[in-house]
Parts: sequence; C-alpha cells; structure tokens
Amino acid sequence: MTRVKGFADWRPQKRTQVLLVDIEAVLKEYREYLPLTVRQVFYRLVGKGHPKTERFYESVQEKCNRARRCGLIPFSWIRDDGVSRRGGETLTYCDSPLGYYQTHDELHNYYRRRWHADQPAFVSVLCEAAGMVPMLARVADRCRVPVASSSGFDSLTVKHALYSEARVRMEAFDQTTILLHLGDHDPSGVSLHESMAEDFDAFALDHYYDPLIELRRVALTPAQIVRYRIEPDPEGVKPSDSRSKSFIRRGLEPAAQLEAIPPDTLITLVREEIEGALDMEALRASQERERQERAEVQDKLDEVNEVLRGAFGIDEEE
Repeated sequence: MTRVKGFADWRPQKRTQVLLVDIEAVLKEYREYLPLTVRQVFYRLVGKGHPKTERFYESVQEKCNRARRCGLIPFSWIRDDGVSRRGGETLTYCDSPLGYYQTHDELHNYYRRRWHADQPAFVSVLCEAAGMVPMLARVADRCRVPVASSSGFDSLTVKHALYSEARVRMEAFDQTTILLHLGDHDPSGVSLHESMAEDFDAFALDHYYDPLIELRRVALTPAQIVRYRIEPDPEGVKPSDSRSKSFIRRGLEPAAQLEAIPPDTLITLVREEIEGALDMEALRASQERERQERAEVQDKLDEVNEVLRGAFGIDEEE
C-alpha cells in the first residue's frame, strides 16, 4: 500500500474510529504534557486495555499519522524524533524607514543572571528518548536546568566532551556535576548507563578529580517498574544480545521502556530529582537577585531609550 503524503482526506472505518477516540482521550488527558511520543500514547492505551503487541503499536503509529494529516489530531500534539533546529535567522520586513525606526527605537531588557553560579553542583538532565526532551524541558526550565537527549551518549567522543565540560566547571567555579539520567530498563539501557559511569570515573581518576561527575539513574529502575505497575516489555531481552545474559544473571528482569511511565508521574519524578539535586535556598536567592538586577538594568535602559526616541523623532504616543 502506498503511504499517503502531505495533507489528505480520510474516512476511517468504525473500528478505527473507536481507536481514534481512545487516542484523542489519551492526548486530552495529558494535554498539560504535550507533545507526547507515539510510544507514550501506545503505553497509555495498553494501560486502558489495548493489546501490548508490536502489531498494535504499528497500528497506533499509522492511525496517528493519518489523523494528523487529515486534521483530526493537531500536528503539535505528537512529537517525532525528526529534524532538530538550532540557530538561524528571523527576518523582519518593514514598509518604510519610519517603520524600521518604530521597530528598533528602543533597547529591550534581556538581562538574565546565572542562577547556578552559587550552586555546589551543576545539574543537567539526560534522556535517552529524544522525543521526550521537550516535555521534560518544561519542568526543568523552571530551574534553568538543561535537558538533552542521551541517545548517542555511548559515544566515546560525547562522553569525553561531557567530562571535559565538567572539568572546566570544577576548575572555574569549584562545581561538581550531577547528571540525571533517564532511559529504558533493558540490557541496552542498563549497559549504556553503567558504561557512562565507568568512563566518567576513569577520566576523573586520571586527573585526580574525586568527585567530579555523579551520574544518577532517575528512571527507569526495577523498583519503579513494581511501584508504578509498568507494563513489561517482553521484546526487551533479546537472546541475540550478548548483554541479555548478564541482565538475566543479575536478576534485572523484567525489561520495560521509559515511555511506559505515565507523563504526569514522570514529570513529578524529574521535578523532585532536580529540586533534590539543587540547593533550592541558594536558587531562590539567585532568582530574587536577578529580579532586583533586572530592575536596575531597566532603569538604565529607560534613560537610553528616551535618548533614542528623541534622536529618531518618535513621539511615544504615536
């Protein structure tokens, strides 16, 4: 069957309409945490009684695809691990020189203080699933804690870069680094986490830094699988994977995926971990100092903007 492209009309069958109602109900239930990945939608449907099979997951993928193309589901409600944009230009067009002057007749206050200058540790969140980064960033942004996808962090180059950044922070600000790590609980996910921790320790030992980086496993853990009644992933332990034998021997079964955690539960968990890793009293003091310093900057800018308006002959009431 040829895959539909672009925008398309679609008249789903009755059975599909029932599934679409359930998909929409999940998206509306977790509206506060949008966009969700298709796999997060899938696990929420499984929790409501739908089958936990690869065939059903592929069906959910296809239905979400078609529903977005025909306008039944907003594109912005589903997160794909696609193009990531950084930088670029925003062009502003004007109808006349006067329009340009009216757009640029004042300097704006973009002052932001470094909230973490007084923190004993620099805190960052690493998540294996790139599609979950925007959702996690919304809670982390409240404390200006960065969030990144760690899907490629088993790379030696990337791990050394993280170590080098931590070393610079130690030498410049006397700060250790805490990395809050989220990933699947399966042979691959456990191996990735342990490999990162071992490399960080080895790098630090070579330069006599102890401690330098603390890699905390925030999720997913065996205890959380039990506590949150996470649906196991029977395909997570593959006999062909050499890491599976160690996973089984250490009694780490069952395997489960990070995206099986309900979004609201995960957000609460990450917020608590961030607040536990930070000195919140010092953070609140930095926030208050920023408010005061921003007001000082605005007072100075008001004086400069008054001069600019006079130079361009712009009446403030125009």
